[in-house]
Amino acid sequence: MRELNPYYYILILILSGLVSYLIYSSQYTILYLIFLIMLFFIMMIVDFRFLVYYYMLFGALTDPGLAKLWGISVNWLRNTFLVGLYSLYLFFFLKRFNVYKKDENFKIFIYGVIPFLLYISTTIFWSVSPADSLRYIPKYILSILLGLIVLLDEQLDVKKSIKFIFYGAFIFIITSIFAEYLSDKGIFGRASEYFEGFSGRHQSKYYIVFIIVFFLSGLITRYFKRSFITLLGIAISFIILILILQRGAFLALILSFVFISIFMIRRFSVRSAVLSLILIVGISIAIYILFKRPEFQEYTFVSQRYGLEDFLNFISRGDFQSAINIIAFKGRLEMWEGSLEMFKNKLFGQGLATTAVEMEEVVGQYLELHNDFLQFLIEGGYVGFILYVIMWYNLFRLSWRFRKTTDKTLKFLALTIGAYTAGLFGWSFFDHNLNYANMNLSFLFILISLLIKRDFELRNAKK
Repeated sequence: MRELNPYYYILILILSGLVSYLIYSSQYTILYLIFLIMLFFIMMIVDFRFLVYYYMLFGALTDPGLAKLWGISVNWLRNTFLVGLYSLYLFFFLKRFNVYKKDENFKIFIYGVIPFLLYISTTIFWSVSPADSLRYIPKYILSILLGLIVLLDEQLDVKKSIKFIFYGAFIFIITSIFAEYLSDKGIFGRASEYFEGFSGRHQSKYYIVFIIVFFLSGLITRYFKRSFITLLGIAISFIILILILQRGAFLALILSFVFISIFMIRRFSVRSAVLSLILIVGISIAIYILFKRPEFQEYTFVSQRYGLEDFLNFISRGDFQSAINIIAFKGRLEMWEGSLEMFKNKLFGQGLATTAVEMEEVVGQYLELHNDFLQFLIEGGYVGFILYVIMWYNLFRLSWRFRKTTDKTLKFLALTIGAYTAGLFGWSFFDHNLNYANMNLSFLFILISLLIKRDFELRNAKK
């Protein structure tokens, strides 16, 4: 066995002392950043492809609400650093564009996604706050780079990548449980609510919904053989989602389940009807139980005097206005109405991040608009809004093209992509989804690239 150089021992001693000091002085932000840099460095030295596997395994574990470093969030630093690394990675595979340039699925993906993300990013040049725009652009670029790398690097295997995403989901679930325990002990010095989902309520909710859709699609298409473990993952994810208390996430799941039901029914049969009925009844019972929880009712309705029974009573009487009035929209309706005053440059928009900045003048607080359709209409104008709608259309179209496929892997990927797209699409009416592109678009684009690659491989194998 080769003897280690004495300098390695000195380096290990210095690192151990540094880590001990940072833990002792509660400098978790710097510790987290050092850990990431060391991890990236080791991956690049061993195999550059590990950088992609890193995102599949750990990409959802973002900066868990630690203090900012030099006024910049560690999560933004991580995303921007990854954009640089992935850009370098992609550079070596650019010539493989020629392999896919005539592929219909590839063209649907590229022509559907790139125009919108490219256009909305260029609006930074006429935004009222370019600095605020830079909060989002690295996330958009990151999601596109990941999708292209997964597609163009032929050594990134489809089934192996799916396996890494599967493991990554459980890494996130397990880490969330431990993070909740550690935060309760005061180790992170933060309220436990923030650590529900480890990466925080607002970021974790997208990945938790992704996990549920991913696992459920795998069970329905019989892609995953470990049914018990997969069901356990779904159950724990539901519990985390309930603790997070995000109504939009449950709306997204309902829309995902509806898409799954439609996608899987090729023709009417007793079996398909029974399965759909079981799914609908199960969802209804779960929602009813969820809304009966005091915390959820308090979060959902404008007053503690109202509950789910009142809402259903108004609906049954046809009094939809009263049903809407008792729901707590957390100021969204007022924000949406006030935001229309910002819609001045109707053709090209006011520029990325304008709504959040100008909302401070309208309501006296820096707030996201919580409606991507309205936000990108105002910030991107008619041009940006049309490109935004085209993006959603192409994402659905990609999934639907494989509805009748007999390949189990393609079926699983297409179902997951369509179901998650359906969830995000509906969710976008009530939240600012694309502001968290690193938590939703990144994983969606990875699956789309795996779908395109798998289909391309199967067609070439038949030639």
